[in-house]
Parts: sequence; structure tokens; C-alpha cells
Amino acid sequence: MDTLKEHIYQNFHDASLVPCYAQIDDANDVLKELLPESNAEIQEALHSYDQHLGLEIICHSNSIEGSTLTSGETEDVLNGHFFSNKSTQEQLAARGLANGLEFMSRELTKKTPISEDFIKDLHERTTEDLHVRLRGVYRTVPVFIRGSKTVPPDAIKARALMADLVYAYNESALHPIWKATALHVLFENIHPFRDGNGRTGRLLLNYMLELHSYPPIVLKSDKEQSYLAALEQWQAHANTAPFVSLVNRTLEAQIQTRIGIIRESRETLSRLEADAAGEGTPKQPIQARNF
Repeated sequence: MDTLKEHIYQNFHDASLVPCYAQIDDANDVLKELLPESNAEIQEALHSYDQHLGLEIICHSNSIEGSTLTSGETEDVLNGHFFSNKSTQEQLAARGLANGLEFMSRELTKKTPISEDFIKDLHERTTEDLHVRLRGVYRTVPVFIRGSKTVPPDAIKARALMADLVYAYNESALHPIWKATALHVLFENIHPFRDGNGRTGRLLLNYMLELHSYPPIVLKSDKEQSYLAALEQWQAHANTAPFVSLVNRTLEAQIQTRIGIIRESRETLSRLEADAAGEGTPKQPIQARNF
């Protein structure tokens, strides 16, 4: 049996591989109890944070692939600006990621399940920098991952493995965070498209999390290349721990950030209402929160 095919089966059937997600789930339950938020001002605060997070997702995902656009420059590009001193490719890639996020948002309202067609549609919308004939279409040639020991399967095997991967994901009864994490890693291992696999795969990970009522996360680009190093550990050495830890830490931090926004906003509004009614303590300065 093909080794990658075996990995797909094992990762979606072997419960002994799955870590304990109780701490994350407990925190997420607290967040879900706080939502939906009825106060218009807190709704606006959460919307503002979501916009900030979306920009971070685009900027960091693009940066992992070598983009030099800063967060501010990325925002300008999304607002229609073109930088003559930056490559056209990285600017189109940023716009493509924004299109991918918008597509995900629409599909989440319909609870669209994971399928090969969904993944192809996501790739097509995300890879605005690619030639139209390569977008949303499985590759027909070999591909290589720069700086990685991982060798993707040939194009024919990749197609069969994608069918296996989607089927295994949908049929698995394992924890949804594990399933999302495993699918992302195995998707990157298969590398089904000519280009744009990384950007599409990171959006796909967030879609799977959000489909199961977890917030999206930012897999950051850093000097240590933590994301790529952890991915390589799983793919080349079957060491799942670094990547699982990266996703779990990032997800729990994201949940706590959202809880903090809601609780801090409610506390602030309560204090202001009490002061206005003459029932509160003397006013204390309220520091603005930076995200």
C-alpha cells in the first residue's frame, strides 16, 4: 500500500494519535456562551477585530510564501493601491487571499461541507496571481517544495490521494481540531495544485475550524519559520507534536482574545452606565486596547 495512503488512513482512524483538546474546548464553550452578542458597540468591536484578523491572515500567509508586503502595504493593496516597487505577483496573491476569505465566509453561512469541488473552488478564488488555466485545476506535472525534504506524489497519484483524503476526513469520527490539522498537513504533502497549495491549505484549515464553531487562526511568518519547520517535522519525520502544538497554542490564544474583547467591553460599558446614573465609583481612565 502507498505510504501516503497509509498515513491518510491512520491519521483519520487511529484515536491514539489524537491529543487532549479539553482545555481548548472548555475555553471555546465559554466563548460560545458569550455569543451572539446583542450590544451594537460590542458587535462593532468584534467586527473590527475580525477585519484586523483577516488582514493578518492574508499578510502572514503571503509572507510564508516569500512576499515582502507589510501589513500596511497589504491593506493598501486590498484598497486598490498598486506599488511599483513591489512585485505584481505578491500584490495579486494578497488580493487572491482576500477573495478566498470572502468565498469562505459565504460558504460558511451555507455550511458547505469539505469536498474536492469545494477545495478546487477555494483554490481558484485564492490564486489570483496564477494563470487562469492553473486555478482550481489539479496539476498534471511533478512539483517540488522549496527547502523541504518532502516529495509530493506524481500527478496521477495526487488525484487519487485527494479523493482518499476528503473521504477519510468526512468519514472520520475523531476530534474536529485534529481532523482539520491532519487534513491540512496531508493536503500540503499531496500538493495537488501546480502552485498556491500553501495559501489554499491555510485557508482550508481555518474553514474547517470555523465549520465546527472554532475561530480562525493566524499561522504566522517568523524568522524561525516555525510553521514550515513544524510542517516538515510531521511530513518528513512523522513527528506530529510540533505542528499540533503550534495550531493548538494559536487557537487557544485566539479564543482567549475574543473572550477578553467581549468581557472587557461589557465591563467598560457597565462602568460607564453606572457612572452616568450616578451609582458608580469615580471615573477611572479606560485604556484603549491594541490588537
